[in-house]
Amino acid sequence: MEYEEIIKRKKKIVDSPLHPLPEETVGKLVKEFTQKNKKSQQLFEEAKTCLTEGVQHNLSPMFPFPPAMDHGEGYKLYDIDGNEYIDYLMCGAPIILGHHFKPLDDKIAEHIKTKGATTGLTSEYEVLAAKQIKKFMPNIEKVRFV
Repeated sequence: MEYEEIIKRKKKIVDSPLHPLPEETVGKLVKEFTQKNKKSQQLFEEAKTCLTEGVQHNLSPMFPFPPAMDHGEGYKLYDIDGNEYIDYLMCGAPIILGHHFKPLDDKIAEHIKTKGATTGLTSEYEVLAAKQIKKFMPNIEKVRFV
């Protein structure tokens, strides 16, 4: 698909009228979500006492409250209430291999066991990672890890 076609389609979407859900439907969905996520709601109330806005990630859904995750496997997330979700965000894109990609998990665990988690200072692995990123994204001049 060409750039012009993408822009044309995007404009059509942006210019389309909004179709909000009826308040009755929203109320029903909030009630269902709240009933299925009691532990998450309780943890969110506690989190608001010590975390800004009660969350640490800017992609967290806030209405009516965020589900609290327990773990992820592949493309799925599981919350502390036992609910399963498809993870469309993948942590904002950095985990494109999914949650618990075994070959990567094994390499990371091996590295932590032999080298430690981090020193906070420059290491050869930081340079190697930056070079790999530049190799696959040649328009990037320099990399900054934060």
